[in-house]
Amino acid sequence: MRKIWFILMAVVAFSLIGAAVSMAEEKADAEWSPNSVGPVTAWVAPLCDAKTGYVIPRFYFTNFRKQYDNSGNKESIGDDTKQAQQQQMIFAAYGLTSKLELDAQISLVENHATIGDQSASSTGWADSYLYLRYCLAPEQDNTPCITGMLQLKLPTGKYQDAAADKLGTDIIGTGSTDLGVGIVATKKIKPVILHGDLSVFHPFKATVDSVKIQYGNYVNYDLAAEYFLNNGINFMAELNGLWQGKEEDDGVTIDETDVTYLQLAPGIGYGNEKFAALLAYQLPLSGKNTVINETWVLNFLFSF
Repeated sequence: MRKIWFILMAVVAFSLIGAAVSMAEEKADAEWSPNSVGPVTAWVAPLCDAKTGYVIPRFYFTNFRKQYDNSGNKESIGDDTKQAQQQQMIFAAYGLTSKLELDAQISLVENHATIGDQSASSTGWADSYLYLRYCLAPEQDNTPCITGMLQLKLPTGKYQDAAADKLGTDIIGTGSTDLGVGIVATKKIKPVILHGDLSVFHPFKATVDSVKIQYGNYVNYDLAAEYFLNNGINFMAELNGLWQGKEEDDGVTIDETDVTYLQLAPGIGYGNEKFAALLAYQLPLSGKNTVINETWVLNFLFSF
């Protein structure tokens, strides 16, 4: 519970800092609205205009070399073990009205694993997401744009009946349907745009290989900044974090299943009126009971 309050305080602090800085700066040009893909993981608060939208193809290239134990220490996943993942994701947004937006996300995942002299690979659809976003307050001179979200994760990825010869690569989903609510804030302070978001999720019970599983509630939070040059190039940096409670299997709490992580993602991008691109690198800062991933990310944005 203390960790949740710490996350909430961090997001509130971020919003207060953004507001304080904006008040100290001269009034920015109201027409200044540079185009970009946005951060890798952090949300942006402004919505699509009515009957307009955009599509973002996302490509992730990940290597797993180590993991965080229950004490937050780094340890090897195995001297003779190698794991990698490629993920092709499509995120689409469409403005139902000027204040209401419908979003969807699907992902195709390729997992690769080597343990000793055994190797395996699997490809399949991951869990999918639906989002409904509503603009609560447009950006003003001294206040950010604020958007609320309803989020739904659907168990479209394989989550049970793992094949023995696949070394776990064929398990891509969790099996649970997760319902979440969130809030996003974005503030333009030319030549910088700041973003912050906080989401809380509740996974509903799932039956996985005949075991009734209650995954822990979890919180996602992100802070990001984009710095824009006059030639369409921008530099981006973001922090992404997660906290999740312990899992219960058939009503029994399982130790060492609570998860935390914090990662940093710097990147460089380019954007114009109809197209934008971003290259970023995600690297871990800290964590607990989770695999450490180092990921190259390539995103594109097409507006329509």
